[in-house]
Amino acid sequence: MKWLAFAVLMLASAHGVFLAAEETRTVEPIPPQYENVTSLALYVESHQVHKLEERDFHVLKVRLINAADTPISFDGYGEAHPWYQIQTWTDGEWKNHGVGWFCGTGLRQCVIRPGESSVISVNIDTKRIRFPIRIGVTYTLGNGTEPTPRTVWSDRIVE
Repeated sequence: MKWLAFAVLMLASAHGVFLAAEETRTVEPIPPQYENVTSLALYVESHQVHKLEERDFHVLKVRLINAADTPISFDGYGEAHPWYQIQTWTDGEWKNHGVGWFCGTGLRQCVIRPGESSVISVNIDTKRIRFPIRIGVTYTLGNGTEPTPRTVWSDRIVE
């Protein structure tokens, strides 16, 4: 009987955590400057350079916009923290660059509904990554109901 009570308590607390995560979604309406966007897109909104010892760190704020007519879903730690990809322009083509190891703790399926957007922070260490680059987010349509993954890419980002 104690095990049954424990299982019910665990399910109830997990349900409460799920509801709390849903309530703290980090999305906002699409800003007016993007009113002509008609699909899913990534736009760099700011690009700052910070020095730390001998290294340059570029901090990019990239807006993920869903102007399509269906929700999208992706793996991440929140709508503003998707698993993202980086590609570098090398030898006349885009080549994948590993972004490092992602921890699975806190990972969940995130959803951005039509008319919503989210700002993603991307940090680039120029000792490891050379510009130009582009940022990508892999997603599925319709809250994951269409399982074929697609990737939306930013435009070319230069130093």
